[in-house]
Amino acid sequence: MNALTLGLFGAYLGAGATVAAALARQGAARSAVSTAVVAWPFLVHQLWAVEDRPEPPRGPTRDAIDRAFVRLDDAVRRGGGLPADGVVDVYALRDALHAADARLAVVDRILAEDREGLDEGPLAESLATLRARRDRAAAEINAVLGEIARLRVQLGIQALSGDTVSLRDGLRGLIARARALDEVEALQV
Repeated sequence: MNALTLGLFGAYLGAGATVAAALARQGAARSAVSTAVVAWPFLVHQLWAVEDRPEPPRGPTRDAIDRAFVRLDDAVRRGGGLPADGVVDVYALRDALHAADARLAVVDRILAEDREGLDEGPLAESLATLRARRDRAAAEINAVLGEIARLRVQLGIQALSGDTVSLRDGLRGLIARARALDEVEALQV
């Protein structure tokens, strides 16, 4: 292969990675994002597809989640980046945490309603159970945010050593932990 062919091939894959990252930021399906690396000319039109999705309610941890991902994004840019599937994983983690935060917002509204005279008997037990589950979910979100801070440190180590395997495994573990919030909450209903 000559240099021109290699250059064009590299540019094609670079464009695919860019389209994949943009699709991931928009919340596109994981299959579309992973396919975009190779088949980006067929998926580039989705960058301009606008869906009217309502903004989920903002919960008590939304600002902390957003700050953590701004810092993580900064670390990714300074540390030389993530593999394409790692970028997809970062956005999947952010989306899972935003969904858990939105559920906290709903629960907080329920708990804030005026319950004058209703905090007795079975309702009091249900409210106590709801408060306890809400507190566990918030604690788990905060624990995942702490792990994201640790992941930023690992990005620095990866920039020095080039070891992306442990970084990718750590990121996938965090996604599983964030998605487990959905499963645990569904089982406890």
